[in-house]
Amino acid sequence: MRLRRPLLTLIWLPNTLQQPRLGLTIAKKSLKASVQRNRLKRLIREYFRTHQQSLPHGDLVFIGQTGLARAPQSEWKAAIDELCRDLIRRCAPSSSP
Repeated sequence: MRLRRPLLTLIWLPNTLQQPRLGLTIAKKSLKASVQRNRLKRLIREYFRTHQQSLPHGDLVFIGQTGLARAPQSEWKAAIDELCRDLIRRCAPSSSP
């Protein structure tokens, strides 16, 4: 499943493990300064660590888009949160009969 937002894309594939795994692809093309790339990676890892129990079992890969450099950090956090919440909502078992 692929979820896209202006700043980030999230790809999720189910796995046979009993836990989610994280992958990051933040290219130099999207954030030139290594300080910014590393900061974004730390933000994603911290979100993953604190919300790991609520995420569906599978492989999550975050991919940076080209607009990242112009966006403030608060938008980075909002995009990460929005993508993960959307993933949880889509992977939740439907309660309809």
